[in-house]
Amino acid sequence: MTYSEIWHRIATSYDDGEARAIARILIEELFGLSYTDIVCGATEQLSADDTLRLDTAVRRIEQGEPLQHVLGYADFCDNRFCVNGSVLIPRPETEWLVDEGAKLMSTTAASSPKRILDIGTGSGCIAISLKLRLGDAYVEAWDISEEALRTAQDNADALKAEVVFRKRDALRAEEEGCSEEECLQGG
Repeated sequence: MTYSEIWHRIATSYDDGEARAIARILIEELFGLSYTDIVCGATEQLSADDTLRLDTAVRRIEQGEPLQHVLGYADFCDNRFCVNGSVLIPRPETEWLVDEGAKLMSTTAASSPKRILDIGTGSGCIAISLKLRLGDAYVEAWDISEEALRTAQDNADALKAEVVFRKRDALRAEEEGCSEEECLQGG
């Protein structure tokens, strides 16, 4: 399968420029090939197993699955986070939120404990990134999805970030037997 065949298949769902970019990134990331290798036909030299792997990945993209889910990761705040169908893909513009949150927390008086609650944590990218930047802060992250919480915990473990993850519904915290303040204290 050639690079041209791949991006033409993807172009049924994306414009040509985006399809070419997705095809290039997919091949580079799956096989560690450079763009020069790709345009010189390296995809035609792939083993049968790798060709099947590439075809499966292209089919997933053709069916509307995001590139990050196909690859299994997304980069966010200079770290790589595992992503899958149970979580949203971290967005580059959300990095601004982490930057501003870290600045705000850094200006908090040293005697004040730094406590952060991330509601709807998904992959954990915000909570984990803040914990990595503000090592002394207590960071807790809630989600209603057990799958998302597993993904977030795996990301925290991989990045060595101590974040407390809880299955909680912020809209029903009091019904679950605690106020937000009590829940943040481990209730």
